[in-house]
Amino acid sequence: SLKQTRFNYVSAISGEVLGYNGEPIKEEIFDGGYNDLSGNDNERAIKLMAHMGYLDENSQSFKPDEVLLKKDLVKWLGNAFSDNSNYIPRGSGYYLKTDDVKFYDYSPEQEGYNAIVRAVRIGVISKDEKILQPEKRMTILDMSKLVINGLGLKHMAERPGLFVMDPSIPEGLQKDSGTIALAKAYGFMNPYEQNYNRKLTRGEAVQIIYDLLVYLREIL
Repeated sequence: SLKQTRFNYVSAISGEVLGYNGEPIKEEIFDGGYNDLSGNDNERAIKLMAHMGYLDENSQSFKPDEVLLKKDLVKWLGNAFSDNSNYIPRGSGYYLKTDDVKFYDYSPEQEGYNAIVRAVRIGVISKDEKILQPEKRMTILDMSKLVINGLGLKHMAERPGLFVMDPSIPEGLQKDSGTIALAKAYGFMNPYEQNYNRKLTRGEAVQIIYDLLVYLREIL
């Protein structure tokens, strides 16, 4: 069977996946086996995230160009952030049993529920939320809010007077100025982004998460 492991390292020179000893992994690694990634801009990140075990996708196709749904983003963040919690110094987790997490619109029998529980534990979504909205089509701002939560920066993003109002941000989104500023500072939102309600694709979201994990490991 193919080998599936958690986040190791990637050589900046060769692009090879490295083990914790810095040596290339010789085994044939699990990369999702998806049949629809060839030529996609985010192909490499998707395969690496599948190799790390973060995607929990059990289909032959990944559908990288389809619009991102909230249930998938929450699962991926739950897996990725839980496994890299040492690199999220401001993160704060909840000590919860699986039975302590309940949603009116997503049951424990549905695919990826354990990953969603991990997302609650790491703080991506609040333990007090009871409605997940699993089929919600996610924008770059929606994703940024969940990532900010998982990084433990929500209190900073919402702190009054901490961020200078950016006149380029539409009036209706000024309340999200802190989230936008932090997202751009951490690099998971393009610094020139103006369309904050732009829908993300699945492939784009995976690329953002992967790049953020690499960034967090580089600064610590």
